[in-house]
Amino acid sequence: MAYDLPLTGVTILDVSRVLSGPYCTFLLAQLGARVIKVELPETGDDSRQFGPLINGVSGYFASLNRGKESIGLDLKADADREIFEALLASADVLVENFRPQVMDRLGYSWQVLHARYPRLIYGSISGFGKQNVDNSEPAYDIIIQALSGIMSVTGKGKGDFNRVGVSIADLSSGLFLAIGILASLHKLQTSGQGEIIDIAMLDSVLSLMEYPVMRYSTSGLSPGPIGTYRPAIPPPFGLFKTRSEVIVIAAGNDRLFQKLGDALPLDHSFMERYRDPEVRKDSETALTLEIETVLLQRDAPQWIAILKSHGIPCAVVNDVAAAVSLPTVKNGRLLHRPEAESDFPFFLVSSPIRFPLDDQVRDPGQPPGLDEHREKILATITAAQHSS
Repeated sequence: MAYDLPLTGVTILDVSRVLSGPYCTFLLAQLGARVIKVELPETGDDSRQFGPLINGVSGYFASLNRGKESIGLDLKADADREIFEALLASADVLVENFRPQVMDRLGYSWQVLHARYPRLIYGSISGFGKQNVDNSEPAYDIIIQALSGIMSVTGKGKGDFNRVGVSIADLSSGLFLAIGILASLHKLQTSGQGEIIDIAMLDSVLSLMEYPVMRYSTSGLSPGPIGTYRPAIPPPFGLFKTRSEVIVIAAGNDRLFQKLGDALPLDHSFMERYRDPEVRKDSETALTLEIETVLLQRDAPQWIAILKSHGIPCAVVNDVAAAVSLPTVKNGRLLHRPEAESDFPFFLVSSPIRFPLDDQVRDPGQPPGLDEHREKILATITAAQHSS
């Protein structure tokens, strides 16, 4: 029996661009939704120009927009507005990530659209939310990372602030919007009314700061950069140097600490000195240096084998090449490798959401060419008008 993905039959009109909105709609497309991407005529989504370009296709754009349909519309031109409004009439969801006033100026505010299309769900991402007094400020990912405090806890030590290595503000806001849309689609079944989902990038990152915010609220002190150390868990719990590579050891309780002592092995005086977990917390730097003195005597693969044989959680710190070569990744369905005739001869990460009852091998689809699906989309509008 054919397996229908959960969002089969749902149509999403996507006027967002670059990352946060497109990531949200990419996830929804992978769940079976039809996503119609509305782009600027001639230029399209800004990310079409982001490198690397292979055979004229942006890898960045392809990674976020596979399986979508594209139509070029100028929402300031009357003829294109007519097409856009016809699409709104049959869409289930609208997704945008402009500054809050942009859709209002175009005449497509939530209030206007809800009055005309009461079942339409309106999903919005902006830096600070539509109702925030600072909502007109520009909000790039790096700005939100700075404002949210996440940079202040990312780094090796005092004053060593670092941007998180991925665009965490964009990606998390896209994830939260996807969750909101799914909840609203469920509610729509009983209420018959669409609603607005207002996602602030700043709120999204703060919601991920579970320990730093709690720590501040209880102590009144702002945590600083913590490197790989996990303040709530006693060390050894973090990065350690071996003779060859850096490894991670997660021996964050008394039972695992004792096992680590047997595995390395560590002498009796060391184990007695650091027996108390609070002493280990207060002496994290000294403890790490002493453990590394032992670890530097062998290569990482040897230590990984020894540690695992003692039941101690551990891993080599992979680079990206090693990560995507892991058997569980390489032989699974996360990495989509295109067919030989594909225009983009590189593999991309698919959605991690899997349904075990779905035994089909699904191609996430090609990234759309700009305005590639105009005729198909216009035909859909004509068919909908004739049936109404």
